[in-house]
Amino acid sequence: MPVITDSSGKVEWEEKAGDCIHSFRTELRPYMKSSGGSLTGYGYNYRGYIFVGLDPESPESVNDSIIDEIYLIIEEHCKQEGISEVPVVFEWMGVPVEDIAVVDEPYVDEADNTNFSGNEEEIAGNETTNQIPGFTSVMFIFGLLSLLIIKR
Repeated sequence: MPVITDSSGKVEWEEKAGDCIHSFRTELRPYMKSSGGSLTGYGYNYRGYIFVGLDPESPESVNDSIIDEIYLIIEEHCKQEGISEVPVVFEWMGVPVEDIAVVDEPYVDEADNTNFSGNEEEIAGNETTNQIPGFTSVMFIFGLLSLLIIKR
């Protein structure tokens, strides 16, 4: 692993490693699980190395020659990016599975009132109130004026 003590050196190393990873992407495609291979993924680890994930469900398809082939591809591309003796860690890594969330439907009671909050007990129905528009405002102003007159 490279020993980097200053932050600018670390940023430079990360950029080189990122360029290296992007350069060998097409050559590793045939080795990917989606193409019938045993690779489940690869990338850069913040600790300073490139990781290669191997399918733990088919360890019989992984052998030294496959690992050597993959490492040679990575090493060749990294040398072109200016990295010699690239640190690569091969590890068993399953295929990421996308979580599928259960979508709850809104609760609809007997009167066809829909409650989107999930609280089934407090459903506000279609109640109408008989209020005169602006009556509350007028009463507030009337009350305020009454207080001013009384305080005088």
